[in-house]
Amino acid sequence: MKHDYVINEDNIILRPISIDDLQSVVLWRNKNSVRKWFINDNLIELEKQMDWFNKYLNTPNDYIFIIEEDKELKQAVGMVALYNIENDEAEFGRFFIGVDEARGKGLGAKVVKMICQFAIQRLKIQKVYLEVLEHNIAAKSIYEKCGFGFCYQYEANNKNLLRMEFSKMNTEIISVIGLGYVGLPLAVTFAERGKKVVGFDVNDNKIQLYKQGKDPTNEIGEERLSDINNLEFTSDPKKLKLSRFHIIAVPTPITPEKVPNLEPVKSATKIVGDNLTKGSIIVFESTVYPGVTEDICVPILEEQSGLVYKKDFWVGYSPERINPGDKIHTVDKIKKVVSGCDKKTLDIIAEKYSIITDAGVFRASSIKVAEAAKVIENSQRDINIAFINEIAIIFDKMGIDTREVLEAANTKWNFLDFAPGLVGGHCIGIDPYYLTYKAQQLDYRPEVILSGRRINDNMGKIIAEKTIKKLIENNQKVKDARVLVMGLTFKEDVPDLRNSKVKDVIDELLKYDINVIITDPVADKDQVYKDYNLKQTDLDNVNDIDAIIVCVAHRYYKEINLEALKKYFDANITYPILIDVKGIYDKKKADRIFNYWRL
Repeated sequence: MKHDYVINEDNIILRPISIDDLQSVVLWRNKNSVRKWFINDNLIELEKQMDWFNKYLNTPNDYIFIIEEDKELKQAVGMVALYNIENDEAEFGRFFIGVDEARGKGLGAKVVKMICQFAIQRLKIQKVYLEVLEHNIAAKSIYEKCGFGFCYQYEANNKNLLRMEFSKMNTEIISVIGLGYVGLPLAVTFAERGKKVVGFDVNDNKIQLYKQGKDPTNEIGEERLSDINNLEFTSDPKKLKLSRFHIIAVPTPITPEKVPNLEPVKSATKIVGDNLTKGSIIVFESTVYPGVTEDICVPILEEQSGLVYKKDFWVGYSPERINPGDKIHTVDKIKKVVSGCDKKTLDIIAEKYSIITDAGVFRASSIKVAEAAKVIENSQRDINIAFINEIAIIFDKMGIDTREVLEAANTKWNFLDFAPGLVGGHCIGIDPYYLTYKAQQLDYRPEVILSGRRINDNMGKIIAEKTIKKLIENNQKVKDARVLVMGLTFKEDVPDLRNSKVKDVIDELLKYDINVIITDPVADKDQVYKDYNLKQTDLDNVNDIDAIIVCVAHRYYKEINLEALKKYFDANITYPILIDVKGIYDKKKADRIFNYWRL
């Protein structure tokens, strides 16, 4: 059927045509001064395609458009169609196009955008689908730039095809506020899945690095970061006005008194509130105690924006589950817990997050339930590690190697596999205090959680004191001893220094007037000095050491041969002290060379 609606934009005309008129339309290209029919830049006869058109474009609702790039000559340079229109969905077909793209005019992308806008705005279609060959990188890139997202992969006629989708939601911009270890992977993954994203951070230095394709978190990698096209990094809060779906993913630390510091999330909420538009949804990912989203953040949003909650804007909570340095449990592979202030909001939030995670979403019954789930996930892990740390202290006093005990115990099918160590970082060492704070507000003192925290917070002192005892045991001086601390980040192979408990080891050693030399292959020297007022030394410049404490299990340290470690010690020490906090070296081999101890 012929439709009269003409799409005219950017000097491009999409002129409707009926299936019956196809035979009389001349689609031509001047090649070697010969005008012939063409498809996809290959010279063929149009009649050979008529069977296809008759098979698929045969209903009154189908829309077929001839593409005219030149208004004067009225040359038809291609053809597109919307067909299989049913249940607010339509299939997109792109047939005679490719020539002008090859000339670098970008005609293909412009036409695709025009058709999708026509479908959604004029025809009120909710979703437009298309299929593309898996190996057709150029076509996939064009569709992604136009807002199409990946749905699934399938095989047909011995070809691997990708199903891609464009929906009204694809035209909306997602904003991510806070571009650290949580926010950056979220922003990048949404962008890779076809969404337009505004990535906002108050730290303009960080923004400039991202724009240059540099990733100081090492979570995404520079190659992947450089390939993102539809992600705008900015420190300009006004850019948030472009979005009506905001995700706040800023850190939530604690104060020196070990109570929640909500200032970062409050500040981020104010920024969003200042730039909030009607119809917006704000999702919080930051770790908080139950009630913060609705009782603290919502009033801030109302005050800053002048809008009314559940009338002009809505909120939800989806706890972050990023594990820094973990390349297996990435945001696209983990199940996301989602919640919303009402069913409609929850449905929208669930649909959004389903775009980025292949593992699916879990719909929590309320925002408070989702907040509580997050805070107990890490509290549970903290308590389990505290138990192992406590038995490590006990077994050390008994002269029993804890790692050997755990190896034996792990043969039981339901024994939980945890290891002793320093418990720092922005999650496990922080989150339990959010729960205990709220509990104490309700006049309940949580014994188990706080006991676990006390044990884990004391491990830095335990390790330092063990080093002192080893020096005495070895008849070495304590005061002015040169002790090398290897590793300062809170976790192996990540540059994150937040709440590193290695600092506790260093502070305790300094109380004994020990000269502490610090080295770390992944920590940024400037950041170390800024955060802790400590100076790093390159390992190659280390010598005349009295004892070594390997605090962090960096891959670089694991690859160092035990014999090679000896070169860093004072040559006069025959049985040098090696403290292996994470147990990364073979005990039997280490015992032959060093006065060795592991936690």
